[in-house]
Amino acid sequence: MSQFAVDTSKEISLALDTHVHIYPTFAPASALDSAWLNLTQIIRDHHLENAVPAFIWSRFARETDLYQLLTAHAAECGGWYADPAETTSVGFWAQHTDGKRLFIFLGSQLVSQEGLEVLLAGAYEAHFQGKPVADIITHYGNTHLVILPWGVGKWMGQRGRLVEELVCGTLNGKFVLGDNSSRPAFWSPIRAFIKAERNQHKKVCPGTDPLPIKGQEQRIGQSGIVLEHLPADIFTSSDILPRALKTGSNQFKSGFDRREHPLRFFLNQLKIRLS
Repeated sequence: MSQFAVDTSKEISLALDTHVHIYPTFAPASALDSAWLNLTQIIRDHHLENAVPAFIWSRFARETDLYQLLTAHAAECGGWYADPAETTSVGFWAQHTDGKRLFIFLGSQLVSQEGLEVLLAGAYEAHFQGKPVADIITHYGNTHLVILPWGVGKWMGQRGRLVEELVCGTLNGKFVLGDNSSRPAFWSPIRAFIKAERNQHKKVCPGTDPLPIKGQEQRIGQSGIVLEHLPADIFTSSDILPRALKTGSNQFKSGFDRREHPLRFFLNQLKIRLS
């Protein structure tokens, strides 16, 4: 089995899940095994060369500290570990004793004053929690990948109109919109996505966004984006990802997205509300 060895002297490709959480209900080994299997399948399907499976760990307070587990408690992680010497401000390599490797971009999830989720790649310690969404985008938009992710009930009413205003406003070049693999196929079209793609030619970035339910970790890596022609500095510099997603970049090849089955979607929503 190919372990996808990477030559950092050449251009890099990424199969990247843009929205991952690691909850206490998840078995870390299962989460990483699933991420590697799902993302390497995308690499094969897209015939990517010199490719790395990767995800953005959009960490917030209730999550397991995956990095600490992999560096200090690797025995609990089923053969997975992380070497602190290979850690940068952008992220770290998760490695397996059998040779598998994937890159984990450090990130944060904020909730704005208006109640919108904001994801930041390359910002492990974000300090704008509860600030207006425009202030968060303004502060981080030039140096980090900023994603406004769709969520069930999150973009309705006034919040939905605010997202549309941001898409069409002066800050539109400083962020991208994120889709959610839990959104079933029968859901009505999202107006902000339509405006972003048709009017501003902005990319919409799918991500798994697993729910805090046992077994959801197996979905990590089933949704995301494919990027090509990236410099190896992608693993050390936080401004490369946002540049790759800007209008006109030839580095965004496509998105990939495996939707939740409608029945499973309703069962998951029921479990969340009863937990």
